[in-house]
Amino acid sequence: MQTFAVGSQGLMYAGRLAGGLGLGVSSFLVPLYLAKISHRQYDGFIVGLHEILNQISGVTGFRVNQWKHVSGNKQWMISLGMQMAPGALLFLDTPRKPEISG
Repeated sequence: MQTFAVGSQGLMYAGRLAGGLGLGVSSFLVPLYLAKISHRQYDGFIVGLHEILNQISGVTGFRVNQWKHVSGNKQWMISLGMQMAPGALLFLDTPRKPEISG
């Protein structure tokens, strides 16, 4: 929503609210889920690796935003659009994943 909110303050606020809620929920549930599904011997390593990679991706996103030479509205639109690409790929790849039972 934020990417296409040019000139619409209400749409920008709605996008910020939805993104904030999604980020807040995922930052709590993803490490919890990883700890529950992993083997007890590796659960701390897997959760720690997730957090380290999360911080690396945040720094990388900041640096990409800092280094690109675009000004005006396109600067933040490109940044948000780049953040959507991995989620879109994951969403499109999800139906191929087999369901594990038991």
